[in-house]
Amino acid sequence: MALELSSKLRVRSSDLDPFGHANHAAFLEFYEHARLEYLMQKDLSFQKLMRMGYLFPVVHAEVDYLKPLMVMDEIEIVGRLEAVGRTSITLIQEMYRLPGRELVSKAKFVAVFIDRETGQPVVVPAEFKAAFWTENQ
Repeated sequence: MALELSSKLRVRSSDLDPFGHANHAAFLEFYEHARLEYLMQKDLSFQKLMRMGYLFPVVHAEVDYLKPLMVMDEIEIVGRLEAVGRTSITLIQEMYRLPGRELVSKAKFVAVFIDRETGQPVVVPAEFKAAFWTENQ
C-alpha cells in the first residue's frame, strides 16, 4: 500500500469568497501547501530538490468540491502516490474537515520532474522514489 502523508491547516478569512466560504482556488492552495509539507516530512524540501537540479510542476489537476469550508475550519489533507511513471508522478489527495474527518474534497494531481537548467523532463529522481514509493505497490 502507498505511504500516506498528512498535513493540517485552518481556513483563513483571506481564503473566503463573497459567499463566505473558501473559494475554489483556495482549495488548490491548500492542496499545494500539503504537498510541500509532505516533502518536508520526508526531508526532501522543495528547495532541496531545486538544489539537486529538479523542478516538478503540476501539469494536470482534477478537483472535486464536495462540501463548503468556512473560516477557521480545521482541515486535514491526506495524500498518497497513485503512480510513478518514468518522468511523472500521480498523487491522490483527500481533504477532511476536523473533527470527525468529513470528506470535503478529493483531488488528483500529475507532476512532471524537469531539469532546472534545461526545462526538459527527466527520470523521477531515485531520492524521491526512495522516500515515497516502493516497487511492490
